[in-house]
Amino acid sequence: MKGLIYNITFKVELSIADEFFKWMAEEHLIEILKTGMFDSVRLTRVRLDENDGETFAYQFTTPSEQYLEKYLREDAAKFEEIVGKRFANKFVFFTSILELVDEYNVKFT
Repeated sequence: MKGLIYNITFKVELSIADEFFKWMAEEHLIEILKTGMFDSVRLTRVRLDENDGETFAYQFTTPSEQYLEKYLREDAAKFEEIVGKRFANKFVFFTSILELVDEYNVKFT
């Protein structure tokens, strides 16, 4: 195994989409990284033709399954609660765990 990615996908109401993305990028994701369980996070917007909201995916890389298990056991519920209090009833989310099997890079000239 080359690593794990903890993916959190949020679908948020249009009325809060900009505020949600800004807050996640500038505050919330930094706090999650401070747990020490992740090496990095990718912030992505899912490109869908949506009229009822926007979808964002946040992908955290972790060096080991033990770090991810510790985060899920000790921290995940707290961070979910923080988002829930701030944006109550204006989003839905799901999580998934991705295993990085291999990675290829190409340099175009």
